[in-house]
Amino acid sequence: MKPFIIGISGSSGSGKTHVCQMIKKNINKPIITISMDNFYKGLNEDEKQNVESYNFDEPEALDIQLFIDCIKKLKQGEKTEIPTYDFKTHTRTKEKILIEPSKIIIIEGILIFCVEEVRKLFDIKVFIDAEISTIIFRRLERDLMERGRDFYSVKTQYKNYVQPSYEKYIKPIKKTCDLVIPNEDDTDFIGIQTLCEIINCKLKN
Repeated sequence: MKPFIIGISGSSGSGKTHVCQMIKKNINKPIITISMDNFYKGLNEDEKQNVESYNFDEPEALDIQLFIDCIKKLKQGEKTEIPTYDFKTHTRTKEKILIEPSKIIIIEGILIFCVEEVRKLFDIKVFIDAEISTIIFRRLERDLMERGRDFYSVKTQYKNYVQPSYEKYIKPIKKTCDLVIPNEDDTDFIGIQTLCEIINCKLKN
């Protein structure tokens, strides 16, 4: 069984995870979703002490080769194990997640299209677009509520790393994507229906 692999990218806070959830809700069929966040490298002790100075928004922060190996296994119809990452302790945990082959696989992450070898693994590339003000609010809410961060560290990291990395790595690949989906708080996710129609066609084949 050759899977149909969908890549979903966009800036941090654009709503990639939420869009994935909407797709699964609308398709109502078994769909595997994988976040590239699971493949962050664990920080060493010095990096943990200066976490505000660590750039999580560049390809070097991720275990790209492991990510490629896992996706290639799934493309070949094989099961694979992916790591887990704890954002509060900035370490890779001992727990691994077993991913079984599936006809439809969605992979989301801010940097999934930034490395050519990774980009070639996807059958369709989707970009989630949102205004900067919306993105900042969503990221602030997530980091404060879910990841135990304080306001100053979130603000500093966004200014020094998140926004510059978006301009350097993420924004340029928007024009190379097959589908761009606006995701503002006052939109109804224009483009989700189109993507779901594509997925339904693949499920019928």
